Amino acid sequence: MRSMGVILLVLIGILVIACGSSGSSEPTESGLRERAEAFATARSNEKWIETYRFYSPEFQEKCPVGDFAITLGMGMGMFKGLMGIDEDGKLEFRVTAVTVEDLNGSVTEEMLYKGEPLSFGDSGDGGSEQWAFIDGQWWYADYPADECPSF
Repeated sequence: MRSMGVILLVLIGILVIACGSSGSSEPTESGLRERAEAFATARSNEKWIETYRFYSPEFQEKCPVGDFAITLGMGMGMFKGLMGIDEDGKLEFRVTAVTVEDLNGSVTEEMLYKGEPLSFGDSGDGGSEQWAFIDGQWWYADYPADECPSF
């Protein structure tokens, strides 16, 4: 009788895991916001390898993680220099708006330095970035289709 109870508990556990991990999630604004905020945190902390994990699997096949991390690290250093920010200065990325239409998402964010938004004049794009819902997950998709970042 005792082994029957153990078997029943194991079966219930398997069912809970199987039902809870199905890949049939829907593209929602809250799901995109959660993913975009984690992406913003990784970039704010200059964790380039972690940032890479938000890019689509297709992008990751074309762009080696080491090349990506080195290029973004160098790019951030150059950006800070151009903006007159100390190399140890911390930039913060903050999500301000999220929209979803079918399998496409748009995320608007701002960049802050010492708690104040940085202004880029009349750039016109408003900081909007494109995301795509692929295989049950939101992926950052605002990059040239066939390229790894480079200078």
